[in-house]
Amino acid sequence: MCTITLNQPTIVLSGNTIASITVTGTIGPIGDCPCDLLDITIRCGAQPLPLLSPPMHSVPIDWTTGTFSTVFTGAEIANCFCEEAITIVAQCGQSGPSVTQTFTIDCAPCNNLAVTNLPNEVCENDLVQFQVAYTGGGTTNLFVNFGDGSSPLPLNNVGASGLTVTHTYVTAGTYTIIITVNEKRCEFKIVVKKCNCCPNAIALITSDIKEACNKDLTKSATVTAVITPTPQPGCPTTIQSEMYIDNTLVASGSGSSPFTLTHTGDYTCGDHTVTIKFPGSNCPDSGGAFCVSVCETKKCIKRRLTFNVAATVSLISLFLYIFNSAYTILAGLFTGFLIAAIIYYFRWRPCDQRCKKCPCMLATWQIALATFVGFIMLSKSSFITLYGWLLAAFSFAGTFAPVLAILVIIILILLVILIIYLLYNKWVGQCCPTECEKWTNIKEAFLDVCAIAFAIVGGVILATYGAGVAGLFWIPYATIVWALIAWWVKLKKIDACGI
Repeated sequence: MCTITLNQPTIVLSGNTIASITVTGTIGPIGDCPCDLLDITIRCGAQPLPLLSPPMHSVPIDWTTGTFSTVFTGAEIANCFCEEAITIVAQCGQSGPSVTQTFTIDCAPCNNLAVTNLPNEVCENDLVQFQVAYTGGGTTNLFVNFGDGSSPLPLNNVGASGLTVTHTYVTAGTYTIIITVNEKRCEFKIVVKKCNCCPNAIALITSDIKEACNKDLTKSATVTAVITPTPQPGCPTTIQSEMYIDNTLVASGSGSSPFTLTHTGDYTCGDHTVTIKFPGSNCPDSGGAFCVSVCETKKCIKRRLTFNVAATVSLISLFLYIFNSAYTILAGLFTGFLIAAIIYYFRWRPCDQRCKKCPCMLATWQIALATFVGFIMLSKSSFITLYGWLLAAFSFAGTFAPVLAILVIIILILLVILIIYLLYNKWVGQCCPTECEKWTNIKEAFLDVCAIAFAIVGGVILATYGAGVAGLFWIPYATIVWALIAWWVKLKKIDACGI
């Protein structure tokens, strides 16, 4: 005849709360029992059986020994409390024998054991520190087994004031701390995590900035980070990752193979930092950045270009006057357009510019480029004058004087070109214009501003002194070269902007 015997259930406490209940027993004789699984149900408290949804486990039988065991945890035992009754039902198949038995949940003397500040989770090699006190009156001797193979720690004469216990776990895992009091084993769970779990993740950060400006002078930016993790042995295989832009969390995700974090938002001009964090690990953050170029209103663009034209006319007139002081109209042009440039400068600068250094840097290299090109096209007499000055300065060189003079003029031209390039390159590096914006602004300087300034200065000279004097200034071949380059710049602008 098949017989099922239940043992007194074993409990594990977490503090003063029941963390688990282990049900064990025996069944036999082996050949007389018509089942390989036992359906075990428990009920705590006074509610009569059967329950509507009692916690039930289908438990395999170890037929080599005729024993069985299962553990109830969590919500299954939420209504189970110390010193209350627990009813256990074990059923061998649908038609086989069954047994129902009621036990008392015996927490004493664990109820007299106060364990405080014991963490649920710690990291490897962290110092675990908690307090143990005996509240059953007087003092008693305890033994603490940390469950990791280390020697048990004896605690003598423990009373209500308690003692402090310290220990260090060196390997990740779930451990059962057993404190023996008056020959009663009181169990406490602790989870030791491998916190040094840097996934060695590679974060490839890219950004896509839209050309168009929004009404609030921002631009839409899409930031993408491809996370490629390499989990370490013993660490979680799923890596958590978070994306922060300017210290604001914008996206998060996880994965054990390469995955992507993406965010699209509107951002003002300037640099923006991108940080990829890996929560739950001590991995260093991965960083990146993206830059948004300046958006200007139409009013601001018109005022800037007007300032550029006035400043360019003034500077071309000044340089021409330095080499051709007999033509006093150049001094008048310089003075008049300098005043106009100052007026428009102060009209332009208060514009709604959130990154004010960038429009200023833009205007600087645009004026320098337009002035240089415009001066070259009107510098015939200036070069003749400069050449004469240099011949006189190098008279000591004899027949080499002309060569030295021409060499100095070439060096001066190359030096000016280098300065303009450095100004342009600094603007590109700090203000991150798109390709379209680069060629649009080059076109503004080389074609628009330069042409207008050249026409103003050349027209005034022609109108004042006549064609003969104007011919003394104008270099037709330089103008042809300018026109060809201007057309090339126009084509590059079309390629970059699509229009």
